Amino acid sequence: MEENRASVDENLSDDDSDFTLQDDDEPEPNDDWMDYVVNSSLPSQYIENMLKSDYMANSKPESDENNYVRKPYDNTMKVNVTCWTHLLIIVNHHGGSAKLYNAIVKFITHWIAEYPNVFDTSVGKHQVWSRSRLVKELAKQFQTDHLKPQDRTCVIPSNGARVTVPVVDFEAWAWNLLDSDYVMSNIAPGIDPNTFRPIVDEETHESNPHAIIGEKHDGWAYRMGIKNNTSPDCDPIYERPFPLLCHDDYTHACTNQYLMLNPLQFFPAMLSNKAQSDFCNWRVGVGAFLPNLAASKTKEGKTSKTGIENIKDYHAVLHVALSSLRECCARGGFYWTDRQGRKVLMKPYLHCRLGDSAGHSENVGKIQASSTRCIMRECRCKFQDLTHFPPRCQPLQYSDYVERDHDAASIFWIAEQYNLISLKDTSMCFTNKAYAKHMSYYHGVKIAWNDLPNSEPYFGVIGISALDFLHLFKGGTMRYKIISDRDVIGNIIGPNDTNSRVKGL
Repeated sequence: MEENRASVDENLSDDDSDFTLQDDDEPEPNDDWMDYVVNSSLPSQYIENMLKSDYMANSKPESDENNYVRKPYDNTMKVNVTCWTHLLIIVNHHGGSAKLYNAIVKFITHWIAEYPNVFDTSVGKHQVWSRSRLVKELAKQFQTDHLKPQDRTCVIPSNGARVTVPVVDFEAWAWNLLDSDYVMSNIAPGIDPNTFRPIVDEETHESNPHAIIGEKHDGWAYRMGIKNNTSPDCDPIYERPFPLLCHDDYTHACTNQYLMLNPLQFFPAMLSNKAQSDFCNWRVGVGAFLPNLAASKTKEGKTSKTGIENIKDYHAVLHVALSSLRECCARGGFYWTDRQGRKVLMKPYLHCRLGDSAGHSENVGKIQASSTRCIMRECRCKFQDLTHFPPRCQPLQYSDYVERDHDAASIFWIAEQYNLISLKDTSMCFTNKAYAKHMSYYHGVKIAWNDLPNSEPYFGVIGISALDFLHLFKGGTMRYKIISDRDVIGNIIGPNDTNSRVKGL
């Protein structure tokens, strides 16, 4: 079976031997991790990540002007506009299209114009309100015109083609969400609605054996994101974290993928787990709708692009799609006026990424093929290691961070001992082609997500993405599957485990 595996591109490695670093590469850790702390340098991507977080924590926008304060609606809309709005609500409720709405409007106005009394009305002269005209009027009346996406252009690296990416103003979207009574009524029980921080302090949380250390909205990652991206001496009421969950996945509308898009959806992580399953609390397309980069495929589904060209094209477009959020972070966040009239500085950052396995690999620059040396994106395990029990890799636990006092160099060392892939490895994959081939990652790919501050300082976008399940689908690993169902999935969508078990109490 292994002899029949086809090589994907030049990045795939048939060499199963251990990789040897050259003199100009980042040094291997010593046997003693304390020596490694003294002698090694930190990964470039970790340093960049910390600089972004430090800038976010200590920066403020130049102006504290609130650009998106809406005036209260004064009920001045004309009666005919109200009538057509009512019709639009009815058509949308029943899944009708814009053509259906326009056809109904023309039908009504035509018959009233010819026979004014046909509906027992004496309104007189009527105007035809198309759906597009009505939507523009409603946007003006309800002050939502700023939520309309603006087109931005991206040049595709592989062929120089220019594609259009509709990008929504992130700050405008955030205001729209934070001003929503429905959304703000779903703040998680463990979160203070006046600060968006956990109600229970870190020391009390750690000493409670029944506390959930992997909880989405008040666990270790949530608290780490606040530490990294907000000022330590700020007033928590007037400077608040704005952690974001992001979901992206391709839509499929035809066999040749010509109508395939990749919508980016965001959700505020301080909302409850129940609220996460309600689409009203998400904002579809807040980042953008990524265009279909495979539209040039033939009917046979073939394309002339290599794997690395595809991944570079994807991240070039994703870089543009995330531009509004990235610009907001570069300004140090945005100001929002809460319901008590307080002008609050919001600090946005990525808290977690949701999606499928193929999407996660694409977003971290991992080569996807059975012929790769390291078959999973988060660890160094080889194909033959999938049947090994217990797995040769193991996740970092809370005690690993505490024992090393969150020292970055020693954490990168222990991650390597646990067979995990950290920012140390992805930094080297970017600069060292041989190492990237050895780790089964693409070389020289600028990952768009790395330009944003996030809650995971040591593993970057890999650390805020769900783990791969390939370890779990082989014989003899059922016990690990049960643990994963409880721990791994729980880390992403809800409660998983308690401090007492994680700390071995």
